[in-house]
Amino acid sequence: MTTEDTEPTDDGRITDPDDQIETTTEETTPAETTTEDTTAATTAETTEATETTATETTTAASTDETSTTKATETTAPSDGSSDPSGDPAFKQKMYDAYYKYLTKNKKNFLCYKYMDIPYYNSVSGEWEEISCEEGNYPHLSLIDLTGDGVDELVCIAGRDEYQFDLTIWGFANDKMNKLLTIESIDILAGGYSSYVIATTSNPGEILVYLGRFDELAFEDYLTYKWDGKVFAKQSGAFGVEQDMNDSGDKITTTYKKDGKKISKDDFDKLVAGYEAQASGLIIFNQGLDEGFTKVYLKTGSAMSSGYYTMCKTVKKNLDYWTGVVEGNAVDSKKFFKEAAGSMFMSSGAGAWESDITLKEDGTFEFSFHDANAGESGNGYDGTTYISTGKGKFSAAVKVSEYTYLVRVTGLEYDVAPGTTNIEDQGGYNLRYYYSDFYGFDKGSWVEIYMPGQPTKDLDEEFLGWTHWQYNHKTLPKSLNSVCLYCAETGCGFVAEDL
Repeated sequence: MTTEDTEPTDDGRITDPDDQIETTTEETTPAETTTEDTTAATTAETTEATETTATETTTAASTDETSTTKATETTAPSDGSSDPSGDPAFKQKMYDAYYKYLTKNKKNFLCYKYMDIPYYNSVSGEWEEISCEEGNYPHLSLIDLTGDGVDELVCIAGRDEYQFDLTIWGFANDKMNKLLTIESIDILAGGYSSYVIATTSNPGEILVYLGRFDELAFEDYLTYKWDGKVFAKQSGAFGVEQDMNDSGDKITTTYKKDGKKISKDDFDKLVAGYEAQASGLIIFNQGLDEGFTKVYLKTGSAMSSGYYTMCKTVKKNLDYWTGVVEGNAVDSKKFFKEAAGSMFMSSGAGAWESDITLKEDGTFEFSFHDANAGESGNGYDGTTYISTGKGKFSAAVKVSEYTYLVRVTGLEYDVAPGTTNIEDQGGYNLRYYYSDFYGFDKGSWVEIYMPGQPTKDLDEEFLGWTHWQYNHKTLPKSLNSVCLYCAETGCGFVAEDL
């Protein structure tokens, strides 16, 4: 299937026109289980009835034996940073297909409107919400889920502004292939839906938690395993259902595992064991309970992006591998020797700054600090966010006369993000919160601008970081020093002498 063939149906679904793909559908519905009766007053959520079921579709991967991906003589940069597939031409085709798919189905991805993003408040220790602009809701992920070194594209797309489906796409035989579909994973009507998609330490295994809270409320805990063609649902699925009687004065709670009755104690143990398996969070849409919160704090964030950021990420992947295929990879030793130096990012307002020192071997040291004297709490009078460590860039690819593209292949922290300690500074108790680095993440794409880069060709977002350096004067026609820009995060680093 080519992305040009992918069109929404009349009901908004993004469909696959390949006739040879067989699709089986299961309805995920609560099963008969142990039953407990409680009064309606004890339930936390009862709203207008909106009966929903999440429908899972496992689609066999395309296996057109006459269509194969041929190896080419082109090889990736030989610095140990190449992707495990080892075929730049394959990567180029894959990211080209992903990019066309994203851009063609833009309206389906922008259905998430007026949504709030859950975030963990490290001061209160509670989950809160912040609003986001259209296109920035994090419901897409580019991640290798099967363990073969090839990225899958994880999408939650809307049929309209109320119903959303999960699809995991892979790429093989020059085609995008559906590896897993769960319909109605999110519904913005009546009550509310909750979902978590997570990885485990086992390659090819993912966890999918589904919750719907209305007069008909249920939670399902599912595990999927890559079988070489699709992500197949595993045995051991369990969940809970709450239902209200016709008179509205009684709530019935039932628990299940593989359709068999279990007790609440057994259910609670299963939940704890299930969440303990998670090694990282891919996408989630509500505040997390204790088990998943521990995973969030340990890993620092979820592995998801908004629509516009994902388009930038996929496009940078495409640009890089196109450059490799076209022979534009450069001599890394020579390039980084010329690019080496110190750069920083600051708005000029507030006591914060991010710094990078790029070395001649393509490694770099980073630091970030942000002093917030007014952020106090139990046992401390102020807070400073801090982050230090080292990282590494991939080999560089030349994309224009003065612009080179690299990927962050390593990012190691001196102190793990999420760590806190309080120091007594002469009667003033200062809390240090070790945070993520503000600038880019591991896996981010970074453009390196060399001296002579025309400023007229640069993104306005990057130029915004140079205005303070230029004291709000007119920008020169070209840069006079090395600068860095990460389009995915919108962060730009400039030299002290810019």
